[in-house]
Amino acid sequence: MGRKFIYLLIGILLFIILLLIPSPHNMSLMTWRMVSITVFVVFLWVTEALPLPITSLMPIFLIPLFGILPPSKATVSYGAPMIYLLLGGFLFAAALEKWNLHKRFSYTILKVFGNTHSGIIMAFMIICGFISMWISNGAVALMIAPIGMAFIATLNNDDAVCPQSEIKENSIDKHSLNSKIKENSNNEKLKLSKSILYTIAVGSTIGGMATVIGTPPNALMVGMMSSLYKIDITFLEWMKVGVPLVIILLFISWFVICKIFFRTSNLELPKAKEICIEELSKMGPVGKAEKRVYILFSFTALFWILAGIFKGNINHNISDTTIAVFGAIFLFIIPSGINKDEKLLDWKTAKNLPWGVLLLVGGGIALANGFEASGLNHYVKSELINAHIDKPIIVISLFALFSIMLTQFAPNIAVATLFIPIMGTAASIMTISEISAIMPVVLGASLSFTLPVGTPPNAIIYGEGIIKQKDMIKPGTVIALFGWVFIIVITQLIY
Repeated sequence: MGRKFIYLLIGILLFIILLLIPSPHNMSLMTWRMVSITVFVVFLWVTEALPLPITSLMPIFLIPLFGILPPSKATVSYGAPMIYLLLGGFLFAAALEKWNLHKRFSYTILKVFGNTHSGIIMAFMIICGFISMWISNGAVALMIAPIGMAFIATLNNDDAVCPQSEIKENSIDKHSLNSKIKENSNNEKLKLSKSILYTIAVGSTIGGMATVIGTPPNALMVGMMSSLYKIDITFLEWMKVGVPLVIILLFISWFVICKIFFRTSNLELPKAKEICIEELSKMGPVGKAEKRVYILFSFTALFWILAGIFKGNINHNISDTTIAVFGAIFLFIIPSGINKDEKLLDWKTAKNLPWGVLLLVGGGIALANGFEASGLNHYVKSELINAHIDKPIIVISLFALFSIMLTQFAPNIAVATLFIPIMGTAASIMTISEISAIMPVVLGASLSFTLPVGTPPNAIIYGEGIIKQKDMIKPGTVIALFGWVFIIVITQLIY
């Protein structure tokens, strides 16, 4: 039996035991059943005994099975407006990747920032941070890692230019490259190599905090806020917190990586600009398809912002979701201008979208609706009232810290699902804004920088074989703690 199958058996056994245990004092049987379902689903999420999206489907049959919600209401969560906002974002991300806008943007930024250690790290931080505002962090790490490996190969190949294409096509043996890096007597080259990869992971994770579609916990919070508290958070309202926070954390991360834990004497990579020039020349001038995707995406993002500014003043039926879907549909209508009958996006490409993420968010919203229907929210509220909470900032700070600690080894969607209802209930007791209580724990769930298992970007850069787990723990802890402080400060100042 494999490890995951054993975890599955343990999860099922745990679920059965919880169902057989009498419910705690003052808790109804239905509420206890909802607790049991939540523990079971979160356990499978954390252990990944089943694929995360498959686990996310369990509320569809478990919640109706125990009489908490009828099937029609249990399944409606998987069609929540936030799901389609994410879908629109994924379709734009697919178009951006199809026409290599991410590559052109990346090499242009790298070319501008020069060939020093600090310049290269800043460039990769900006690239990953900006792109992951719109594309999932794992996808960003996958796209940018080959660019980082091209720089690393050049650095450790006596500065002979190694283009990205050679890395991607494996004409450069990665095993030999890794061996050469490890045997390299120049410790500064090793530090620069590690810092490039670690920057890709950190930047990809931080950037997703800036927008609603940047990472699943953000989307889950917006969906839960609408479902549980009838509060609609617009794209712009999220960015008021997310963008300043991301800018600050990107700079702090650059300093922590470049000036403290991977410090060099500002080692130079003389061929850095040459790599960028060579790759940009291969791509040629900006094509019609690139321009059209860029223009359509820019208009969509502009309307997201305007919808937040004129919220409800023009047409209350126009939302971030309707704008995202409207813009995404045009990707399948507008010609690419390159090949006859070719559009900016086709279904063959769209079929490869991360559909599982949509199920993850749907599963989280389904659990939240189960909390409300089963009375779990009211039970938590009564228990918190008995705890005599009188200092909101301490409660918020502690739960945000718990969220950060848990997300180092657990999926961020699981962490957010656990803490959102608790903090929403705590907010009503402390008579503060639900957003100010919930947003810190949700943003905290994205601060996973210390372990390869914490988030896809960490696993991706660890898989390159250059950076080790011990290289991630100290800088990751420092960045996460700075993130904790600034999350509390910014969310409390704005909300």
